[in-house]
Parts: sequence; C-alpha cells; structure tokens
Amino acid sequence: MRNKYVTDVRHGAGARDACGGKLHSVMPPWSLVRSRNIQRFLGAQALSLLGESMQQVALSWLIFRYTNSAAMLGVAGCLSSLPAAIAVPFAGAFADRRHPRRIVVANQLAWALPAFGLALLAALGGETVTALIVAMCALGFINGVDTPVRQMFVARLVESKAELGSAVSLHSVVYDGTRMLGPALGGYILAKLSELPIFTAAALCHALAAVLLLSIRMHEEAPAQATQPVSRALADVFGYALQVRPVMAILVLSAVIGFAGSSYMVLLPVMAAVLHGGPNTLGLLWSAIGFGAIAGGLVLSARRGSRGYGELIAAGVVLFASGILVFSLSRTLGVSLLALGIGGLGLTLMVVSCNTALLTITEPAMHGRVLSLFTLSYMATAPAGNLYIGFLASKISAPGAISVNGAVSLLAASVFLTQVPSLRRLARADGRLGLPSAG
Repeated sequence: MRNKYVTDVRHGAGARDACGGKLHSVMPPWSLVRSRNIQRFLGAQALSLLGESMQQVALSWLIFRYTNSAAMLGVAGCLSSLPAAIAVPFAGAFADRRHPRRIVVANQLAWALPAFGLALLAALGGETVTALIVAMCALGFINGVDTPVRQMFVARLVESKAELGSAVSLHSVVYDGTRMLGPALGGYILAKLSELPIFTAAALCHALAAVLLLSIRMHEEAPAQATQPVSRALADVFGYALQVRPVMAILVLSAVIGFAGSSYMVLLPVMAAVLHGGPNTLGLLWSAIGFGAIAGGLVLSARRGSRGYGELIAAGVVLFASGILVFSLSRTLGVSLLALGIGGLGLTLMVVSCNTALLTITEPAMHGRVLSLFTLSYMATAPAGNLYIGFLASKISAPGAISVNGAVSLLAASVFLTQVPSLRRLARADGRLGLPSAG
C-alpha cells in the first residue's frame, strides 16, 4: 500500500502549512499507538534511548571524577559533538537515496559496539579519560547519522499527513520519557554499584532495539535515484534555506541555541557538585530535563491542526531560557529540578515545533536533506558551544556561565519573534511554504 503521506505532500491535498495554516481530518493523537509498526518503533526507541541516557550520565561523571575540571568537560563535549556535526549533512543526503529502516537498524548495531568496548574496559580496569573521549566521539558520530534518518523514518511510518504532528510528538514523549528514567537509573547504579552494569545494559538495549526495528513490516518505496552528487544536493538545500526566510529563521535560532543555549548540559556534573551531590544528584538533574520535556511532548501531542507553530517555537525558547537562568541561581536541589523541568519543556516545544514545521512544508524527496540541515544547524555550533562554556565556567564559575547562556537564549527568542508575522503572511498567501523544484 502506497504511503498516503507521500501523496498528500506531493499533491497538496488541500493541506495548509505548519506555520499558520490548517490541516484536514486531524486524528486523535493517541490513536497512532494502535499501529503495530508505531508500537515496535517506539519500543525500539525506548530501549535505545534508555541505554544511551544511562551511558551518558556514566561517561560525563567519570570524566569529571577523573579530571575535576569544567574545562575538560567542555573539551570532551566539543570532541564528542564534532563527529556528529560532520556526519549529519551527509547522513540526510544518503538517507534520501536509501531505505531509512535499513539505516536505523545498522545504527543500533553500531551503537552497541562502543558500549560493549566500554564494558570490557570497565571489567578489565582499563578505563582512561582518553578511552572515554574516544568512545564519546564514536557515539557522537553514530548519533549524527541516526538523528535525521530517525526523524525521516517517523514520517514514513504514518498513513497520512494529518497524523504527522502527533507521530513526531509521540516520538518526542518516548524520547524524553527515557531521558527522565535513564539518567536517574544510571546515576543510582553508578552510585551503588559501578559503571560496568551501565555499559553492559546499554549494549544490550541497542541490540534489542535493532531486533524490534527489523520486525517492522512496511512497504518501502524505492528511494529517489541519485541524479547529482551528494555535494551538489547539499549545496541545493543550503541555497534553498538562504532563499526561504522562514526556514532560515528556524535554522539560525537552532544554531544559536546549539551554541549558547543547551551547551549548559556539559556542566551538569559541576552543578551536581555545587549542590553538594554526586552521581545520584547528576542523574536527577538529567531526569528533571526529561520530565519537563515529556510535558512539552504531551502538550504538542494534544494539539489539533498546525496553527501557531511560529509562536510555539518562540514561547519554547523563552521557557527554556527562563528555566536555565533560575537553575544558574539556585543552590537547592528542589528549585534546581523545577527550573530544569521548565527548561526541558521549553526546549522540547521549540525542537518538535521546528521539526514538524519543516516536515510539513517540504517535499518528501527532500526530507532527509532538510532535516539534516536543521540538525546540522544545532550540531555544527554545539562543539564550539561546549568548548566555550567549559572554559568560561573555568574562568568565572559554572553558574555564571549558565546564566550567560540563558541571557543569550532570551535575546534569540526576541529576535525570532520578529519573524513570526512574516511566517504567518507567507502561509496565508499560498497555503504552504513549498520548496523550489528539486531536481
């Protein structure tokens, strides 16, 4: 059966865009859970992200424990995010020419390898800061390949365009639910036992996720034939973004948040120490972000139609910036958890709204490249952002560096708000923000 979503987007089907228009026959958001393919995909994502989030807590805490340096956390964050930034644009162009399910399965198997290697090192007592950073670099590269392909795969699983917003939001709920559970579990295991069971569990989670993804039954349309080199395809999508103002506004905002917004997360081990805690506290801080993000995903899942995504993007950034500003000033665990929850809610509102808008307004043949460009706008600035905040924290303090991030994010939200009226006017002019003809 041909994916109805592809037909709807290519031929319009009376649908409106994600910035100010209106979609027809929007289905109840939770009705998608009845789909066996959606169940298997969400189950695979839950397993994969649970292992990844537990492992993330262990890696960051071990580097801080071995070095006791905020600057080193920034260096590790920079080096681990750089391979992802390099991989993202090529991953999207590659995915446009391949079946995305095969890529997401391969990614899960690839993710299991560094986790098994870390487990082996932990068992043999051979962990070093260098080994941890090398593993983080490998995991970062795989994440760069997986992120745009996973987002593209969500769009291929739904039966109609009207289901797309709910599908993206449900995926976000699972993503953030595991980000809430995984870090708390990882912090607890690290405090009570050691890192060995964490790395072992992460490897097994990725292997099981690959099995679940292989069990999905769907019609895989022949991918678009490569009519031009990858470099030319990337140049075309960059040129498109420069010409279409709403898309450029989303990309610039994402880049700013990647550099001077969410880079505060590399300092969470330092903030756990500021709050007089250890790995348990670090796990709770990460979990608070996930809890807030779940709330954001649930809000978006319950939305009908697609009106007002421009305002939602700006509101999300304001909430995010306000949350991390309060977090930087807090010295009690309860207030810190609440502030991070608000920040997580805001960041999810922004990211999912941007993602849904871009998926809705672009042709399916360009999804991989456009989503890669969106992911790249965040990931390309993250390495420099991680490096900058680590060294800034070493010069002034971790709370001071985080407060700077919050102020810059608020400024970015105010600038983006000036672009919302143009988004709305363009939407009303022709019903959707289509791409120029893609060759």
